[in-house]
Amino acid sequence: MNNSLQLEEIKRFVSLLSQLKVNEDVILIGSWATYFYQSIWSKYQPIIRTTDIDFYTGFKVGSTQINLLEILKQNNYKVDVKNGSYHQFIFNTQGFEIEFVTHLRRDQKPSFLVKNLNIKAVPLPHHEKITLDQTFVYQFDIKSSIRIIRPSLYVVLKLLINGNRSKEKGGKDLESIKSIIPFLLDDDAEWAVFTKTVKQLASKQRSICLKTVQNANLIELNEYFI
Repeated sequence: MNNSLQLEEIKRFVSLLSQLKVNEDVILIGSWATYFYQSIWSKYQPIIRTTDIDFYTGFKVGSTQINLLEILKQNNYKVDVKNGSYHQFIFNTQGFEIEFVTHLRRDQKPSFLVKNLNIKAVPLPHHEKITLDQTFVYQFDIKSSIRIIRPSLYVVLKLLINGNRSKEKGGKDLESIKSIIPFLLDDDAEWAVFTKTVKQLASKQRSICLKTVQNANLIELNEYFI
């Protein structure tokens, strides 16, 4: 996989969002978020083997109203519909897929319309844990920036959803977690955020994390979920 090409696609997408003044309305999550952890830990080497670029949205009411669906089409993004009648939009560019997700609502509908962007995002469990204080801003240049999920929450979220992932994707997630743990343990500030996040989990969520930790033999984390 050509990671440099995919990085250029992220830059292009973020640049477009920044021009539209909606870059603060999305957060980069998933495996590609780990690429930017090198800006926190210079010796960290991300493990990225995916063509998916995932953005979390729908967490606030934006002041800027745009038709992102049509704007992306005009900028040579191919729009596909996934999951049949769910109308989940997948934006294809250079062989990569940009997907929007959000947190699960009470109605548990299979898609959620983000009105200020006019796109539909997929509601996923546990993603309500993603809040602005659990992100950091990465600046591509003076006019282009994006919010990235913090490594502490990235690890917690991946532990939470691992049991619902396919064997292949779940394995990749665990590989990614294992690459982050040594740096997390050595970073007092980020570790403090991690332990605080764990303490704020519901007991059921801690149990889910503990099961993943034990199955994956992540012994460094075991005591924090008991």
